[in-house]
Amino acid sequence: MTPMTRLLAFALLTAPLGACDDGGNDDGGADGSGGSSGVATTASSSGGASSASASGSGTPQTSTSDSTSSTGDSDVTTAGADTTGDASTGETSAEGSSGGASTGSSTGQSSLPIDCDDGDLPVRVEGGGSYSEVSAGVAATPPGGTVYICPGEYTEDATMEIDFPISVVGAGPNLVHIETSASFMSGQSDGAGFNAVNSGFTLEGFTLEGGRYGVSVFLYQGPGHEVVIRDVTFRGSDDAGVYISGGANPPDDASATFEGMIVEDVQGAVDAAVAIRDISSTFVDSIIRDNVTEHGGLYVQDAPVVFEGGQVIRNTATETNGGGAYIQSGFPYPEFVITGSDWGEGAANENAPNDFDCGNSTDVGWLGAPANATCATNDGDCCTPD
Repeated sequence: MTPMTRLLAFALLTAPLGACDDGGNDDGGADGSGGSSGVATTASSSGGASSASASGSGTPQTSTSDSTSSTGDSDVTTAGADTTGDASTGETSAEGSSGGASTGSSTGQSSLPIDCDDGDLPVRVEGGGSYSEVSAGVAATPPGGTVYICPGEYTEDATMEIDFPISVVGAGPNLVHIETSASFMSGQSDGAGFNAVNSGFTLEGFTLEGGRYGVSVFLYQGPGHEVVIRDVTFRGSDDAGVYISGGANPPDDASATFEGMIVEDVQGAVDAAVAIRDISSTFVDSIIRDNVTEHGGLYVQDAPVVFEGGQVIRNTATETNGGGAYIQSGFPYPEFVITGSDWGEGAANENAPNDFDCGNSTDVGWLGAPANATCATNDGDCCTPD
């Protein structure tokens, strides 16, 4: 058996943690661009190169982003993904610790429960079936099944539809790069990389770049559905990396959990980098950074949110309301609880114009780092420190 394959890692640029900011205007901005890719390529862990086509066409290109750096400037430990950044070298490692397959590491080691070096096609449906394209593997996965994605670069030109609960598991966000060209103009389910209607699912262990949305989810009838997005990076979407909505009558027990997720470099015309409507959501060690959209990093409407660890930094709202997060809800507001998070400390990392906005110019939360607060409390203050 040959050594396990790997790709060059995308290293994370994170901001140093500091003391809480008591107030004042934020100066925030965003920059960054994601490169595109054509054919699937892999590099062996011993330094030799090999390749396996994912789409059969295209020309490989180097992917770059102003929001990432190989040198790093802070030590950050992310519990959900067991990710540790070193200030002097920028080296990171990540090992999935949740159910199913763990998601590999930036050192190029994949721990998928399949042999990616057996000469078969790189996208494998559990129980049988192998494909060169992620979309083909997703379409072939039965309800309750799992599709595994070996290390490589993949291109998709249409939305990948999820019609019933399945799991899409990649070898790791530093090892699997999917670029989508799906767009609203192409008529591909509003231009999402992944689209799900009235179905829960799990996405894990890959980077998805491009698309109008990275993933769009609509849960408005039937029994409740659980959405889990774990160790996935969404980069460079046109409107939002994650869009999830429950409509007027969402299932009571529908929920979304984001663990170790990164949403970055979204240059959006509407909503925010992560937009949530009517669905209870929990963020664990997730990062929302360097996005420029109508309301900045997060837009939340009528949905309770828990945000534990992670970062919301350097997001910019092009409208008056927003920055780090913007709440637009009818009374009473569902609470937005923040625990041990970094919401930008110092001018270089602040969200603009505000860290947290409850929709009233007098109700603005300045959170800084570390941030521990309960927001949208309806007690006259936007955020109450815990």
